[in-house]
Amino acid sequence: MNAADQRRTLRLHAGLLPALFIATSLICLAASGQARSSSPAATFLLDDASANWSEVGSVTTSMTNAELIESTSGTGVLVNQPTDEARGNLTSRFSHADIQLDVEVMLPEGTEAGIFLQGRYELQLADSWGATSPAPTHFGSILGVKPPSVNVARAPGLWQKLSILFRAPRFDAAGNKVANASFVRVTLNGTTIQEEVEVESPTDGAPGGASAEVASAPLVLQGGGGPVAFRNIQYGLLNNGPVSLENLTYAYYRGDFGWELPEPTALTLKSDGAADAVTSAIADTVNKFAINFEGDLVVPATGTYQFEVTYTGQFALVIDGKTIVDIDSPEIAAVGDVPRKAASTRLTAGRHKAELLFARGRWHVALTALGLYVSGPGSIRTRLSAPGSDPDEVWAAFKVDPDDKPRLQRSFVMHPSGERVHAISVGYPNGNHFAYDTGTGALLSLWRGRFIDTSTMWFSRGNDQSAAPQGSLIEMSGRPTAATSATNRFESPVGFRFDDYRMDDEGNPTFNYHVDGWSISDKLEPDADGRYFVRTLKVDVRDDGPIPLSIRLADATVIRQLSDNVFDVGDGTYRVELVAGSATIVESDGVMQLVSIIDPADKGDQIVANIVW
Repeated sequence: MNAADQRRTLRLHAGLLPALFIATSLICLAASGQARSSSPAATFLLDDASANWSEVGSVTTSMTNAELIESTSGTGVLVNQPTDEARGNLTSRFSHADIQLDVEVMLPEGTEAGIFLQGRYELQLADSWGATSPAPTHFGSILGVKPPSVNVARAPGLWQKLSILFRAPRFDAAGNKVANASFVRVTLNGTTIQEEVEVESPTDGAPGGASAEVASAPLVLQGGGGPVAFRNIQYGLLNNGPVSLENLTYAYYRGDFGWELPEPTALTLKSDGAADAVTSAIADTVNKFAINFEGDLVVPATGTYQFEVTYTGQFALVIDGKTIVDIDSPEIAAVGDVPRKAASTRLTAGRHKAELLFARGRWHVALTALGLYVSGPGSIRTRLSAPGSDPDEVWAAFKVDPDDKPRLQRSFVMHPSGERVHAISVGYPNGNHFAYDTGTGALLSLWRGRFIDTSTMWFSRGNDQSAAPQGSLIEMSGRPTAATSATNRFESPVGFRFDDYRMDDEGNPTFNYHVDGWSISDKLEPDADGRYFVRTLKVDVRDDGPIPLSIRLADATVIRQLSDNVFDVGDGTYRVELVAGSATIVESDGVMQLVSIIDPADKGDQIVANIVW
């Protein structure tokens, strides 16, 4: 059974049962390495006091009214609209121990809600949009334990993607607790905000009880907080045992080598012996060393396993003679600053020979960090390295952060549409950033969090020359903003020429270029509160008699007009609010575009639009 078979999608059918049941479809799952049957439908059960919950087809929430959720009839979206009379929680009919939970959440302005794992351990849902410093009550807080590492919450009325990996408390045969519950990883909008956070006791006031902890209990969605909507709820019960690393040994070498991964036999062996876990603490120097770990990887069930390595050095993880993860593997998001590579491989149940070589010849980061993690079908993500071996607050060299003014970095940018070689990344102290392509006049991306990592511009001779965003990212289409209406397809326009960019007194850049007979200036700057970008496009005529100009403000599979001047882009991904000018929604080749048409007679016009996310 593959990893997809471990997922369950909760399709809500509230209207099918008269007794206020919300039923969900369910597939079989693997437990202890074998498929076992389960009931044909798992359910959320509402009691008679829970009239605040309903199922609808779509929702729109207000950015200024905490009590408002507007909806349309249909299925697929679960809505909680509490009143003084109805504030009941929603409890799953299934119980869970270890669980992976993925869900999209929409919140109105100023509201708070919560998800209680096992009905006891609350992860906070809250409108914390625009806050520059994480706080204990922000979206993604483990209530009463730890705030998120960074605030990447999006604006009210937008869908936010939340992923929770939870490890239940462990008990011995006598019922005594031997290990605390733990939020293994929490990811919000693509950014890891919690990792390996233990919870010693239930949240105060939890519906499952403030003192009694158990091995398995239902999931609870809070009903007594504020209005909230959920969709695309998926979960996987992780009932197989964890992956383990046994008979682990190490060999520690010293020698002179460069950036490459050395051959240990070419170095001098300094010490060797048994090891309790993979750890960087064996090293007694910063550089010119290598540690080789060998052991038996014990896999509980046949399936595909993902291995993650956090590192500040060269490394290679080899299983059964095959390299699984190394420095060239894809990078994934992590809390803090230590880079993390990951790759997957299929393994059979049983024992496998594993070897991890870690080396630092001439590395550019002073702190030594090494971590090893594994997850697989029906198994909780497990740390195979010692705690503290990969501290998360390193702020590696070549990561760039704005200080008290905007920061511009020219570089290549890797975009889904292809590498952009004339890009500029613009970062702000408030944590909102964007990337712009001066080769086409295109807005490439927006993100919230830390700014960029430029290590590929320096490491290994800087072959990539790219700046990588370090926060919660929204990728734009990357197509040019301006085009003449003769084609109106916004491909690379004929006659495009980039002129320059100029900085105002606050350090905000304005990008100037011309297309055919038009000149365009394009400026993005934070609003007064630093929550979103204000985009100002000024157009003028350079030559006599140009044809009309089209300005593309957004494009996506779905664009909806919410009011006279507000547009929802990408089904709740971000919003465009027109402050000056006008725009209409047009469709071309299956893509919706928000377009403003400028006639030559209207030279000197400007378009002002707020980009809210």
